[in-house]
Amino acid sequence: MSCIELQDLYKRFGSVQAVAGVSLAVREGELLALVGPSGCGKTTLLRLIAGFERPDSGEILFGGRSILGQEPQQRRVGIVFQDYALFPHMSVRENIAYGLKFVPLTRRERVARVAQLLHLMGLSGLERRAPEELSAGQQQRVALARALAPRPRILLLDEPLSALDAQLRETLRLEIKRLQGELGVTTVHVTHDQEEALAIADRVAVMQAGRLEQLSSPQELYHRPQTEFVARFIGRGNLLPGTVVQSEPDQLIVRLEGATRTLVQVSTGDATSALPPVGAAVRLLLRPERISLGDDRANRLECQVESLEFLGEISRLHLRCGAQELIAQLPSGATEHWQQHIGRRITLSFDPQDVWPLPPSS
Repeated sequence: MSCIELQDLYKRFGSVQAVAGVSLAVREGELLALVGPSGCGKTTLLRLIAGFERPDSGEILFGGRSILGQEPQQRRVGIVFQDYALFPHMSVRENIAYGLKFVPLTRRERVARVAQLLHLMGLSGLERRAPEELSAGQQQRVALARALAPRPRILLLDEPLSALDAQLRETLRLEIKRLQGELGVTTVHVTHDQEEALAIADRVAVMQAGRLEQLSSPQELYHRPQTEFVARFIGRGNLLPGTVVQSEPDQLIVRLEGATRTLVQVSTGDATSALPPVGAAVRLLLRPERISLGDDRANRLECQVESLEFLGEISRLHLRCGAQELIAQLPSGATEHWQQHIGRRITLSFDPQDVWPLPPSS
């Protein structure tokens, strides 16, 4: 059952169309991530759900009922903002308890609820501290506990990890996923960090210019994007232009442009979308980690090694195959070996199931 339904939502600020015809459904207990570049409309969409903005047109349903006439405090929504918005004059305990002022609980029940959240968030022993005495990670936990205190039906997270360093972000995103799973609260998480979205979300919605580009599982989004924008935005990929010369139910043959060996097999498997016909222009998505540096796969290309990037756990090999530039991903232990190949010609290969044709419309 859908907990949240957005139906053809539009929202304009002056000359800017912030949200343009967005329709999607968030399932009960699901963690949905909204991602996209700055200004794509993801935060506006969150504010529409929360009730801080009203749509110009369209409908918002909670549990099948319209909530457009309800004020934010009536919607049973918990919110964590980017800057946490903790009350500086209140202690940790008082910040968490603040949201319970509007919930019909006895004093004993409030005390028990706050104690439960302090334990759940790993904040026991810090209840008397002021926000300024806490680390950034502890402040984030307090903000999350305050949002969860009234037992909201829906939790909205507006880039809550963006101000943290990379290592702390990675730790806390795992905590958010764990807590969300334990509590079962329907959650919409806005982030500009695609890795964060793929790591924690049940499904990911990619937005661009106020529109919904694709809504899929992280795996589907990464391996089978529906548009060129999604392919470029999610992960790092090589996009190879070509023309379909043969189209079968489960396989395409594509002639690549500007490559030494031009015919490439593409396995489409159980694709549900319409396959491009013979003569159609396509772009083939080939992820760097799917490239084999050798001729042991079905598809082969002759390339020249241009340069090498060492990035710690991995390295990236920059290649030129005729007019095409490609990137291959290597384990960092292979860096010294491939450093000696800069300027040389090599053969790379990949399997038919490692490439994905983007729709001709993209």
